[in-house]
Amino acid sequence: AAASAGSIRYNEAMQDFEGFNGIEWKSLTASYNNAPLVNNAGVAENLGYAVAIYGNYAVVGAPVNNWSCGGGAKNGKAYVFKKTGNTWAYVQDITPTAAALGVGCNQQYGKAVAIYDNYIAVAAPNAEVSGFSEAGAVFIYKLAGNNFSYLQKITASNAATSEHFGSSLSIYGNYLAIGAGGSQYVVYPSAIGRAYIFTKSTNSFTQQQIINNPTSNYNDQFGISVSIDSTTLAVGSAGCTVGSNASQGKVYTYKNAGASYNFANEIVHSVANANDNFGWAVSLNGNDLAIGCPNYDVGGVLINCGAVFTATKDINGDFSGSSLSIITNSEEASEKQFGYSISVYQNKLLVGAPGSTNNTTNNYFGAVHLYTKPAATWQFARVLSRGNAATDFFNGHSVSLQGLTY
Repeated sequence: AAASAGSIRYNEAMQDFEGFNGIEWKSLTASYNNAPLVNNAGVAENLGYAVAIYGNYAVVGAPVNNWSCGGGAKNGKAYVFKKTGNTWAYVQDITPTAAALGVGCNQQYGKAVAIYDNYIAVAAPNAEVSGFSEAGAVFIYKLAGNNFSYLQKITASNAATSEHFGSSLSIYGNYLAIGAGGSQYVVYPSAIGRAYIFTKSTNSFTQQQIINNPTSNYNDQFGISVSIDSTTLAVGSAGCTVGSNASQGKVYTYKNAGASYNFANEIVHSVANANDNFGWAVSLNGNDLAIGCPNYDVGGVLINCGAVFTATKDINGDFSGSSLSIITNSEEASEKQFGYSISVYQNKLLVGAPGSTNNTTNNYFGAVHLYTKPAATWQFARVLSRGNAATDFFNGHSVSLQGLTY
């Protein structure tokens, strides 16, 4: 029987008591925190465009902040928050000097962020480097006491115009993966894409490897998303043409061989359409790989409804397309863009759907969905949050999950 408002249940997968409010099941024990205030946050700076959590710290990007050039600029900022008990509070800005950020007013610092252990990485994919406009740069910060201090600016050894080095970031242990989804190479004119791996030794990161797009085709956007751990690197190529389907998308995986990450597999999905953008987001954790496909069409009728594809490592430690399973939005409708952002961690999966409604007829308030995997398959747990019609839009544009915090 359908649940009625006021019903209570025990969710075995979440090990939590939940109440039904007439629309969705909500935890009766979890702590829901309102967004902590940032005293110096600007108007329309896109605070929350990118988020990452590790331990008790979160880093949040605001790539449209205009602190250096004034109105209309997109210099960008990043903010650090710390959790004490169940409460998050603003700690500090982490923003490079204008000189370090480089010339121009459109660097979009904070468009991608990553955090692991005591290190934060913040990308400025439109930063000028050595005279090359929009070549991109990544800035590293290290925790010292209660604050993160500037450590290093990273650029590609082969920086070039419109590379967008820092389109995506992922950090794990001593490894930092950086996507350059706009990379054009020397011969070709448009968004072929690359990925880079940097390794940490003592207190600095150095470039270890450049991974070129296996196809070298225009507009593939190889590197639009990356996710790395000690064994595997996943790289999304959301603009890749598959057969006759333009921008269907692919994901490539690479295995750590010590001195380098070597090509392992090319992953495509079989229920495909043009413009699906499979690989727009990728997330690795242990034996699980999740792939966002935010423009997936359902039945040729629900356009850009979105989907997430999941894979599990085989006996050889590989991910492959043959093991893909699909998760579709329980609230299927056009333009939800379910899978625009994803984060997987220890049998929990967060999925952002920034085009979702707030139980009204208006799109783009956004929602975040939680899935759990108590056994071999992923199961829907609940909608964690929805945008507020008065104040919040595009909720779910970016998500991050670590432990029991999201």
